[in-house]
Amino acid sequence: MKRKFNTDNYPTYDTSTGFGNPQEWQEAFKARFTDTEIETILEGKDPYTVLGITRTSTKEEVKTAYRNLAKQWHPDKNSAPDAEAMFKKVNAAFQKLAKIVLAIILLFHRGGH
Repeated sequence: MKRKFNTDNYPTYDTSTGFGNPQEWQEAFKARFTDTEIETILEGKDPYTVLGITRTSTKEEVKTAYRNLAKQWHPDKNSAPDAEAMFKKVNAAFQKLAKIVLAIILLFHRGGH
């Protein structure tokens, strides 16, 4: 029997009518955690440490580490008492890294180099 994942105060993408277009999905994903929530969830830990990667990791290595940890700590697959907290921590670390990369891309795209 699967344990229901508590989604209170955790915005999710409504897939009841299909998966929608990629832009809607990306917007829903970006809205999951605010910067303050990310810092609270990470408890001051470095996102690279949480994901078990180095600062020189490639994009593929980051994605692989995230996917593996998300599978490992998903509350439906892991019955440990701290699974939900670790799952949120892994998601927050990945989202923080994604925001950093997006900020760098936007900086150079706008000619701020």
